[in-house]
Amino acid sequence: MHKRRLSIAKLMVIVGVLAVNLDVLRLIHAIDRARLPAVIASGLVLQSGLLGLVRGRRHARVFWLGFVLADALVIASLLSPASRYWTAWYQYFLFAGDRIQVFPEFSRFVKSDYRVFVAAFALIISLPQLVISLAGGLLAMFVVHAFEERAALTSTDKAR
Repeated sequence: MHKRRLSIAKLMVIVGVLAVNLDVLRLIHAIDRARLPAVIASGLVLQSGLLGLVRGRRHARVFWLGFVLADALVIASLLSPASRYWTAWYQYFLFAGDRIQVFPEFSRFVKSDYRVFVAAFALIISLPQLVISLAGGLLAMFVVHAFEERAALTSTDKAR
């Protein structure tokens, strides 16, 4: 059986991505600690989309491009404190935080440690961000498919 080896170049990329992630988290933590769970979730979604964009094939890249662009809009709305989008996100965060307290066992587990709370809260609040990103990816695929069909119909009409 052949063992997979991790090259030094791949290891350097992994270390570089981790370093950038930690630096961005430190910066956001210093600016506004309340946005940290939301940005963690969006950052993970964005990075998974970027990985899909780099490794995907033709039609998959269209989906991942729409996915990444939609998530970039989500991150922009999360990081702009004066926008009405931030107030909508903040209301959703309050709603999600109240829902955590409904289940006493889960609430006790989450409140036991701040890191556990941040991780659980990031998972809960990532759902709408993931749905928005998926919608962006599907919309991009739909638009490209519609343009391809229109181009195919136009080319067959010209051939006649």
